[in-house]
Amino acid sequence: MIDLKLDASGDLEFDRDLALVSDIDEIKQELEIILKTNQGEFFGDTTMGLNQSEIFVKNPDLVLIANYVMQALQQQENVINAEVTSIELKNRQLFVKFNVTLNVGETISSEVVL
Repeated sequence: MIDLKLDASGDLEFDRDLALVSDIDEIKQELEIILKTNQGEFFGDTTMGLNQSEIFVKNPDLVLIANYVMQALQQQENVINAEVTSIELKNRQLFVKFNVTLNVGETISSEVVL
C-alpha cells in the first residue's frame, strides 16, 4: 500500500507535492502512529493505540510499559513478533527502542519518543 508521508513532527511532508511512503517505510510509520496515539482517542478505531493511562504516572513501571508497547505494536496486521529492546524515562519523556518481525520475514528496528 501507499500512504501519505509524515515528517518527524507528525505533519504531512511536502516537496512541492505530497510525499508518499510505501512498503516497510509505511509499516514503520504506522507503528510510530500507533504508539503515539492514546488508545481510545481515534474515532475510527477506539481499540487502536497505546494504553497511556499507566505510562504517564508518578512512578511508572517500565516492565509494564514495555508490555503495553509490545501489545500496541502487534496491532499492526503485518507484525508477528514485537520486542522492546530499550526503554528509558528521561526528563518526562519516554524513549522506547523496539524491533518487530513482519510476516514477510523483514525486521524493523526503530525508536519512538513519547
